[in-house]
Amino acid sequence: MKYFLLPFLYFLSCSATEGKSDNVESIISFGDSLFLKGNYINALNEYQRVYFFAGSELKSRIGGKIADCCLVLNEFKMARSFYDSVIVYSNNASQRISCEFMKILCFMKENNFGYALLKLNNFEVEDEIQLKSRKNLYQGICCFGIGQYDSSYQHFLNSVSTADTLRKSQLQHLFENHNALKRPDSHVAMMLSMIIPGTGQFYSGDVKNGLNSILLVGGIFYLGTIVSSSGLVLIIPLFCKYYLGGIVHSKQIAERKREEKRNAYYTDLMEILLK
Repeated sequence: MKYFLLPFLYFLSCSATEGKSDNVESIISFGDSLFLKGNYINALNEYQRVYFFAGSELKSRIGGKIADCCLVLNEFKMARSFYDSVIVYSNNASQRISCEFMKILCFMKENNFGYALLKLNNFEVEDEIQLKSRKNLYQGICCFGIGQYDSSYQHFLNSVSTADTLRKSQLQHLFENHNALKRPDSHVAMMLSMIIPGTGQFYSGDVKNGLNSILLVGGIFYLGTIVSSSGLVLIIPLFCKYYLGGIVHSKQIAERKREEKRNAYYTDLMEILLK
């Protein structure tokens, strides 16, 4: 009887393992379908169900899927953690390099361009054109993000194939007026508003708010010249409030205008590089 029982138990064990494997694959496939439909939260839940019980080989496969879900959901810290798990469990050098890039991309999406650039500068890639191009592209974006436009331009040029003269020409043309990205300067806007209220807004291109500021502060100042000394108790705090408010407002307008200009410039830049 025992000789019959042992093969029978072995058969049951194999069947259970095979059934479990099929179940895991069905969950992964279901998660993939949810991801493709843009249902990232539910896809993440499915992948995490598998990851919890997965062995090291499966963890490297599922960890990347979880990280990708976290990335599109803007859970960047969690995404980096799972990209790290892929690096630990994977035996595929190409996959590990890709995850290192994705970790850096997470910092870039957090607008932490300085730290991302530091990581990139210390990141050694193989002597492969595609990897070097990707590294230069990321370095160009990081330099652009921290306002190092000359370095950004060089990295973008290096990310483009030497044979792609059209794209290089387009980059050169776009960067000819990159100094305009540094204007309006918020410090200049504040200084102008200190001297003559409203001129900081005029400098930044916001005529409406500039007129409001100069008329309001000027009107309060005029009232201060004609009221009695007792009336100045009310006029002076009011004048200080709108005078200082105009200075702060001019700084905010300059920063917003410069950011709008940078965003539009960056959109044009990506159209050249990624088309």
